[in-house]
Amino acid sequence: MTSKNEQTNKRLMNQNAILKVLHYEGQMQRGEISTLCGIRKSSVTSIAATLIKSGVLYEVDPGRYRSPIALNTSNRITLVASINPRNITFAYVDMAGNMIEQKRISTDHDDSPDSIINHLSLNLKQMMIETSNKSLGVGVALPGIIDPDKGRCIQAVNLNMWQNIPLGQILSEKLNTTVLVDNDVRCQLHACTWFDRMARNAENILYILLHDGVSCALMSRGQIIIGERFTAGEVGHTKAGEEARLCACGRTDCLETYCSLPAIIAEINSIRPNLKLQTATDVAKAAATTPAIDNVLNRIAHRLALSLTGIVAATDPAALVLATADQSLTNCLRPHLQRHLYSEMLGMQTTEAKIITADNAEKGTLRGIAAQVVQRSFQNGSLSARHLSSLPLTHQQSMLSP
Repeated sequence: MTSKNEQTNKRLMNQNAILKVLHYEGQMQRGEISTLCGIRKSSVTSIAATLIKSGVLYEVDPGRYRSPIALNTSNRITLVASINPRNITFAYVDMAGNMIEQKRISTDHDDSPDSIINHLSLNLKQMMIETSNKSLGVGVALPGIIDPDKGRCIQAVNLNMWQNIPLGQILSEKLNTTVLVDNDVRCQLHACTWFDRMARNAENILYILLHDGVSCALMSRGQIIIGERFTAGEVGHTKAGEEARLCACGRTDCLETYCSLPAIIAEINSIRPNLKLQTATDVAKAAATTPAIDNVLNRIAHRLALSLTGIVAATDPAALVLATADQSLTNCLRPHLQRHLYSEMLGMQTTEAKIITADNAEKGTLRGIAAQVVQRSFQNGSLSARHLSSLPLTHQQSMLSP
């Protein structure tokens, strides 16, 4: 005899499967969902009725027999934040991955973790108040070595004094709700696989980020790899030269001292000091008109390719995704990296795995932690736990007002 708990767990599993298929495939009839998910049609009908009542789903043609059903992606939102060495960005993201509104707070590199956490808790608390029962949950992303299960920042060398900080626990206690915490690059890969639906066509993806540091994230057989010590993809602190370049980690000649955005800007400014470049956008504009600067990007891409060939050879990804702080710079780097990467690998042609450019890193980070909040709500049933307001969020008072 099936226990009540077993029945509840099975219904949650079925509900998760239904929501995921509607997310990936779009509107479908109940019978199609039943066939695709291997769930009895009566169960699909029962679960769909509950989700329609709560506003999670809607009938495309209300009242029509066999009307397709679809996710109501604008009816719930996630509250998210991203920390980097210069600022904290807050945003809310709907269930389709749309960034509705953002707010940025400037920070100093010398700010303590307590100061950053205070900014996080005050702003997220206000966001929770203003969104009321529309919130799916809260997520925070940051660079460094992060244990996502415990929400602990083990170490973030590009943030001041961030070591062994139980960020998820602290924020959860302050906000009285569970707060998801994860590494920014893994979040960016989540954005690609969930909201951009790359996971539909590729089970193995390598994501490469050049920003304040250099890092990778890897999805293998549909699962994002974290690693035994939560350092999978941390290629930025592997040795990449012999020039005694000091790294923030305390060692010399780490890959990020050659290939990160600050390193790229420093190298360009050393040969063209009159340009006074400061951002990724500046670099992209200059590279488009100045061959000497494009040559710098070519050399950076070659050094990066030498560090990545072992990972690519070992994982054989179906897709490689490249991101920087600005997609225009990513587009400048992509052809150089693709050419050098495959010239280093015998037996593989450039046509076998194209490099795809991603959104700018900040947007990807915010969308990615939002994707994890959405997936958690699909899995634990919180999405349909209470009645939802039918008033569109855009008609409510802004939750990010100063």
